[in-house]
Amino acid sequence: MSYTYIKATQPIYAWSVNADGSWTMGSANSTDIGQEVDFKIDYNIYKNLIFTVRGGIFMPGDAAGYLINGTNNYSDQVKELKTTLTYKF
Repeated sequence: MSYTYIKATQPIYAWSVNADGSWTMGSANSTDIGQEVDFKIDYNIYKNLIFTVRGGIFMPGDAAGYLINGTNNYSDQVKELKTTLTYKF
């Protein structure tokens, strides 16, 4: 299992598009990109047959929202789950 805290080295600013199509940078800013927790579990079914489960969750911070959407209003957690079955011969 691993835990990661992701932080920008410089502030990331909110942004928006004006009515005329030009971009403007807001005053809101953050360096908190987010946190991530990942895991991996191996289960040996037989001598050469391994079942693996991997997964993770990313919890975005304000800076991730500013970077991707220009706002921090959309900050749903991202979840991932993957399984594999491996036979070594």
